[in-house]
Amino acid sequence: MLVGAGIINLRLIGLGAIVAAIVGAYGLGRHHEAQSIAVDMARLREKQIEAAELASRKEAERLAIQSERDSLAQQLEDAARSDPDAGRMSLSADSVRRINQR
Repeated sequence: MLVGAGIINLRLIGLGAIVAAIVGAYGLGRHHEAQSIAVDMARLREKQIEAAELASRKEAERLAIQSERDSLAQQLEDAARSDPDAGRMSLSADSVRRINQR
């Protein structure tokens, strides 16, 4: 009877070892997956930072262009206001000559 009990114990120990190996492999796989996800998240954060920096540079460029446009519009408006014939309904001879010079 002891021999039978010993075999059962060995089978239980073997079964326990198999279960432990499966659980360990599962845990190792989960750990590897978690590390992989962490690496992917870090890469995504880097790309997000790069995209934000690019957007910031593009916005600065847009604001500079807008400022230049506003300045040129103001210059045109100032030139139009300084035209001595600005209030006339028709162009004077001097205005026509200035237009033809351009």
